[in-house]
Amino acid sequence: MVQEYFVERVRAVERLANERRAALHTKEDAEAYVREVRAKIQQCFGPWPEKSSLNARTTGVVERDVYLIEKVIFESRPNFPVTANLYLRKDAPAPHQAWSGRADTRRVQGGGSVSVVRAGAGAAGLRLPDLRSHRPGRAVQYLTSDLKPRHGGPVGEHLYAGNQQFLVGDFFGAWRAWMASAHSTTCSRGPRSTRGTSASPATPAAAR
Repeated sequence: MVQEYFVERVRAVERLANERRAALHTKEDAEAYVREVRAKIQQCFGPWPEKSSLNARTTGVVERDVYLIEKVIFESRPNFPVTANLYLRKDAPAPHQAWSGRADTRRVQGGGSVSVVRAGAGAAGLRLPDLRSHRPGRAVQYLTSDLKPRHGGPVGEHLYAGNQQFLVGDFFGAWRAWMASAHSTTCSRGPRSTRGTSASPATPAAAR
């Protein structure tokens, strides 16, 4: 019964949203709608934390033919270390066109990973870890003494982390979004020269 209730609520919201978008007829209407949606998203995420030093450092480098992978550790928030892989073309001059995303196993035509193809094209890419997901290779966050998952599958871990934050007025999604802002580390740096910059919310403009 509870599930049906929420499903109907979601469908009702979707119907209203579709009607709202169908009523947009001018550029001004569309821009006003975008501003309203952005404001609502920001309200859901809550205020961003103060900018802080990323304290980024490189712990190792994997050499490939035309690109390299730097093993990076940075602090997305004070004392909250995050590991990531930074893909860089060896001869690409800084500043780089930058992008960031979660680690994945996607392949493009020809068999190369998305990260490798973009690095070969000269774009600096930061592959971030993902809190437990359904795909293989994801880190388990909560372990028992015999190294088994304490809270079951990925949904259980997400709920466990998110519910604790909810009790103190925080939002799990905001922590993940702030992690993604780490692509600012790639904005103005060259190979083998990790520079700690200040974290800020991820936006397309910040990646250039």
